[in-house]
Amino acid sequence: STEISDTAKFIVHLGDMFDQNWCGDFPINETKKMLLESPIPIFLTPGEKDWMQCENSIESLHLWQENFVGFEDNWLDTNTIDVKRDGSRTENFAFLESGILFVGVNIIDEKGKKKTQNEVQLNALVDDALNFFMHEVELFEAEILATVIMSHGRGDQKYTKHFSESIKKIVQLRYGEISIPIMHIN
Repeated sequence: STEISDTAKFIVHLGDMFDQNWCGDFPINETKKMLLESPIPIFLTPGEKDWMQCENSIESLHLWQENFVGFEDNWLDTNTIDVKRDGSRTENFAFLESGILFVGVNIIDEKGKKKTQNEVQLNALVDDALNFFMHEVELFEAEILATVIMSHGRGDQKYTKHFSESIKKIVQLRYGEISIPIMHIN
């Protein structure tokens, strides 16, 4: 059991719910039971062990999406956060809370045997995340004081690093000097 601060409004889990690849219903159901004990909404982004490293990665991503996209809706009676979802990647989410734009995106860095096989898929994740981020910045532009981007992966890995560097370039091109702080947590 973990203590949650009385002032916390939400929790975000950044992927890899398990130490080993889980590719089925049993671990999902057990995890959902545990997460539902939280007194505040939980937002989730997937990690590579949650879907990419499974035998059938597309089927596993769909299973993850079916069970965890919109998971925060389990707290509708107390949750006042207006969440926006990416139409093409429903696991990506964004919301504005106290002037801070929070954006959760599905970006992972694959290791191991399937690396070359997944290169196109991983590049597509980054492109979709960049497009979603920029759409949300434009949507909330007048209200944003700061931005927190959340994704799975380490900052020194290829795709995560590419995403972070691209955000800086895109925002600079669009807005000139970056006038709002941007933090990427991964």
